[in-house]
Amino acid sequence: MKRLVIIGPGNIAKFHIQALKYFNFEIVGCISRDGSNSSHEFMSNYGKNKSEYFSDFNYMLHNTNEWDAVLISCPTINQFEYIDKLSKFQKPILVEKPVSLSIDKLVKYKNNSNIMVAFNRRYYESVKEFKTFVNLSKNIFINVNIPESSKSINEKSPSNFLPISIYENSIHIFDLINYLFDNVSWSNIISSNNSKLEFLSAHGLCKSGSPIVINLMLDSPENFSISANVGNKKVQLKPIEMYRLYEGFQIDEPSDQVPIRRYSPRVIDESYSESIMNCKPGFYNQAKTFSELCDGKKDITFPNINDAAKAIESINSISKLIKEI
Repeated sequence: MKRLVIIGPGNIAKFHIQALKYFNFEIVGCISRDGSNSSHEFMSNYGKNKSEYFSDFNYMLHNTNEWDAVLISCPTINQFEYIDKLSKFQKPILVEKPVSLSIDKLVKYKNNSNIMVAFNRRYYESVKEFKTFVNLSKNIFINVNIPESSKSINEKSPSNFLPISIYENSIHIFDLINYLFDNVSWSNIISSNNSKLEFLSAHGLCKSGSPIVINLMLDSPENFSISANVGNKKVQLKPIEMYRLYEGFQIDEPSDQVPIRRYSPRVIDESYSESIMNCKPGFYNQAKTFSELCDGKKDITFPNINDAAKAIESINSISKLIKEI
């Protein structure tokens, strides 16, 4: 049994626990902010009363023999504080993204091998297939669409131009860009010419020399998507859970219903990331990897603090280009 402490028993924690339960994790501690009753409400859903777990962080710090691993799923503003206090124990930590919005804070722990960041989309089968195709291809052109919400644009953000949701939600996409295409150098952008950002198009080069374009369209009726064109083939994640491989065109001749000739990309392969054991996509395999980390398994790869720092750095690079316009 792996004795787990949850810090931040919110909705996302429920998805983690649903997956972690398949790998012999037992909740022995559940900690929420001072004055909150959420830890007790959360644990009651798992049939545990207050005598069966601890809920005090100071108790946790002074009784490290009573727990083996930690899930940190509290709001971003508090995540790094817990990392800072727990890292010295060198026990496995699974922390929700983005961990911190500060590069300076993140780089402090970029080499810690016991901290795993919950970029669960890396574990999608669709992403795995996409990465396999890209790794076997040369001279690719990459296009990314991010239709983020503008609702948080006035909330406190590291950027004066980008909404906080880019850092806390769309960071998944920036992590996938780094994961799929290695380091990207952003060179220039085109954006809406007014005080309120509505759209931007950022252009860059991957480490391989392949060009990449990100289209950020606030409130657009679009799906998040990543695509790569290679000759007469195109691979696409749209939404990220869905993988499609296109080759050539299918010609639809005029008909009574549609009196024009249409050229549609021909789908030759298609798959999607299914739920495993009724878990949210990506969470089961993410939990499996975290379990292996807890078991001390060697030679496993997982998203870490350095990956979170790289994703934040990519967003900051684009924000800097906006400022220079």
